[in-house]
Amino acid sequence: MSRIFLCGTTSKEFQNMKELTDPIFNHIDGLLYTIDDGAFQDGTYELLNERKGEGALIHRRFVQNHSYSHNHWLLDSGVLKTGDVFIMRDSQERFHPEWASKIRNFIDTLVFGGVKTAFNYNKLFFAVKNDSMEFVNSPHWGLKGWQQKAIEMSNYHDELKKEWTWRQRDGEEGGRPIDNKIDHEAKYYWTYGNSNHLLLGREDNIEEYQRLEMIRLHIRDQSRLLGFELTLQGLEDFMRWMTDEEREEQTRINGLNWINSCSILKNFYRKHIAKESWDDIISTENSWELEY
Repeated sequence: MSRIFLCGTTSKEFQNMKELTDPIFNHIDGLLYTIDDGAFQDGTYELLNERKGEGALIHRRFVQNHSYSHNHWLLDSGVLKTGDVFIMRDSQERFHPEWASKIRNFIDTLVFGGVKTAFNYNKLFFAVKNDSMEFVNSPHWGLKGWQQKAIEMSNYHDELKKEWTWRQRDGEEGGRPIDNKIDHEAKYYWTYGNSNHLLLGREDNIEEYQRLEMIRLHIRDQSRLLGFELTLQGLEDFMRWMTDEEREEQTRINGLNWINSCSILKNFYRKHIAKESWDDIISTENSWELEY
């Protein structure tokens, strides 16, 4: 029988972490999380500490690097041993209580049958720990060293459907606002110095990704030298400054070209500066451009 841990990173997320762990913490061996200062502000630390079992909470300063934060619990905690199983779920994901009560038997059966890694709708669900594992990349991390035999859970058993573990979607009860996607993507674009977000959807066009990434890094550096913060408010302020009609013509053209370079920036501009509705933004996302 394998030891099983629910693992991840979290901050000021009391309600989400309560709803995530409620159905499962009594049916596994422990919780193993990297937390930052925010977890001490709303009871998240106390909640997880009461439920951690054989796991641990690793307190580290927040950094904009997801793989770095995950590697603290995977590599530095000393809790996970070779052969242990770690489940990964984000704070807004949930377990069906009936399925959670049977999860040990479910995982043990798979591991006994030689399964080392399981994905749920292409997202890592669990893996059996080995000595070559390491998380890489940010914010969209990958697990280096995962092993075959690997399965896609949504296809493995007819009775295992998506409703057994799911995410609280934006706009749903308990989820974030419907237009959270816009700020979420802008945060990954603007606030993360090391970010692979622009690679999504461009995996087959690396040259285009590299071109856009060079623009992103250059613009971030220029904005910082001009005194703008690398926050979402700083992004909005910088967009307003670049596109001001009183700005020098070439600077303004450069700003318009930059915003039009990708949908992340266009959507953010439309939400925060043009004050357009979510429905209007999403319905014309692929065709809209800022006029010169």
